[in-house]
Amino acid sequence: RSLWLKSATAIDVPYASLLFYSLLNTVISFDPVGWGVPYGASVSRSGAPARVLEKAAQVLIVLLDHGPSVPTPPLAEGEEGGEKAAGDDGSGGGVAESKGEGEGEREGETPSQVPMPTNVYRALLASLGRDNPREDFDPIYNGLVRLLNNVHESANVYLPGSVMTIDCHQ
Repeated sequence: RSLWLKSATAIDVPYASLLFYSLLNTVISFDPVGWGVPYGASVSRSGAPARVLEKAAQVLIVLLDHGPSVPTPPLAEGEEGGEKAAGDDGSGGGVAESKGEGEGEREGETPSQVPMPTNVYRALLASLGRDNPREDFDPIYNGLVRLLNNVHESANVYLPGSVMTIDCHQ
């Protein structure tokens, strides 16, 4: 594992939310048509917006992909490496009992057993949509659909070359 990625995705990274939302906004707000008019992308011959999109998408994927989302707890003495059945807490009753009264605890877990996220970017992605899911997910969905549909649209247009083909769909 990379030591740089471990420190870049740590929970206490100072500007993680700014970087995450900037990268996400760059990816979902890209317009492959270019200013909404045919051949608009041809005006800027440099192709800089497409390169920025590719780099932003790559960095976002690398930051989201690093490390486990939650640490796996160590096995207690006497436990095998196999999986327990869903809802089986080892007591034979099949229903987990609450062992603590603190808020935010899961049923059957003490505060020391509640897993903490190890990747701040995954935590930020998971926090999207908690307050207002429609306002958070609609722009993300529309932006990703626009990017994925670009492969089909750029090959099937009436004006050849009017839609820029982006190559970061793979």
